[in-house]
Amino acid sequence: MSTAIGFAALLAGCVDMPMTASDFRDAVRKSNSGKVETFEVKRSVADVGRTFQRKAAECLNFKLTSTPVGPPSAAAPGAATVKSTVIASADQVELDVQVKAAGNIAKAPPDGNYLLVAVGNPVGKDRTRIEIYRGAGGPIAQSIRAWANGDERGCPDPKRTFDR
Repeated sequence: MSTAIGFAALLAGCVDMPMTASDFRDAVRKSNSGKVETFEVKRSVADVGRTFQRKAAECLNFKLTSTPVGPPSAAAPGAATVKSTVIASADQVELDVQVKAAGNIAKAPPDGNYLLVAVGNPVGKDRTRIEIYRGAGGPIAQSIRAWANGDERGCPDPKRTFDR
């Protein structure tokens, strides 16, 4: 995990990071390494929003720490805080996951750089189209897919936060 936190901090210092969820979605669409997943579920946007609110509060707010491996000069210990925000209305739900790395000196949003953004919009009375925008965060995206479908399985493993 120390490599992942170090890589995230290094990346944040080297490029202009998106400052809003909308900017993050645009950057992922334009990126060769970004991924956009789109699918539909047989649930209303309100039901999806309630599940996202409940599961994000339970599963997507935590701290990560790492211990260096190798000689003392090889890597410094790292820490990051993962925070989720759910914004729900009658016609849309958005789940943002951000990571704030300790010691990050680059300009970043107040709650940290965006790791993943999921947006749900109604496509009928009881159907919702979900779009997940991400670079890393594969295990989180897998949980979000399950939650959107009404499967309230356990939380993703925090140690795998930066897995693709």
